[in-house]
Amino acid sequence: MDRKSYEIDLTSAIRYAGDGETALLGDLYRPVDQGPHPVIVAVHGGGWDQGSRSSYGDWGTYLAERGFALFATDRRHFQLHEPAFPGVIEDFQAAVRYVRSHAAELNIDPQRIATMGDSSGGYIAALAGLVGDTAMGQKAEGESPATSCAVKAVIAVYGVFDLTAEWNFEQVARPFDRVTEKLLGVPLVDDRKRYFDASPVAYVTRNRNHIAFFLAWGTADDVVSEELQSRPFAQMLGQANFTVHTMILPHAQHYWASDPLRDEAGHASLLAPRLVRFLEQCL
Repeated sequence: MDRKSYEIDLTSAIRYAGDGETALLGDLYRPVDQGPHPVIVAVHGGGWDQGSRSSYGDWGTYLAERGFALFATDRRHFQLHEPAFPGVIEDFQAAVRYVRSHAAELNIDPQRIATMGDSSGGYIAALAGLVGDTAMGQKAEGESPATSCAVKAVIAVYGVFDLTAEWNFEQVARPFDRVTEKLLGVPLVDDRKRYFDASPVAYVTRNRNHIAFFLAWGTADDVVSEELQSRPFAQMLGQANFTVHTMILPHAQHYWASDPLRDEAGHASLLAPRLVRFLEQCL
């Protein structure tokens, strides 16, 4: 059966948090017809000091043409000696709360929200999806947001899910680019509990298995090890009875998630139809 192709609308540079020079912006790609539509809140990779929301432009167009809105977010670029955690999670939670609290004017369904990210963005999407409304930082006593940031599904492409395993991997494979230390501000040997508490693996419990997961990764990734991250994470999700879909791309390395979708032989193009089927089933 032929799939309906929607006309799309793009609203650029929506401020979802912050003010002035610290404002955080997002681009909303959405179908023009009917609605309200399910929405994917997406966050780019690039460590903690690189990348932009523009890397999700192709995904926004592709998904909006197929009936799904996508909110592509920018995030803070943290300085070298400034820990990104928990701020990077709180910022993304703010993006989810923004689309839910503005659902009527954006013509989206506040009950059908997913998160999506690649690499460091995959880490953010997974952790934010799992913790839901749990605060990652210090909150004043009695303070609670009026709008929930709980979601129904998570899409994580070659993400980092176990920060302890990643720190150990980086000591050998990437000793001059210690991304986990940039995230947490301390090495593992100084604060193991912080590494565990900031890892998605810590929150893979049966009381959270109403969230569906789609994980994708390549077998030749030398930046994020499939054997230490995506494979064991998928197994943990299965043990806790999550719905988990996986797509393993032979010979794929890192950084392909933002490749042009018009390249029909590219890894992102191979992922795209599988991702749409997942969203139709789980969102």
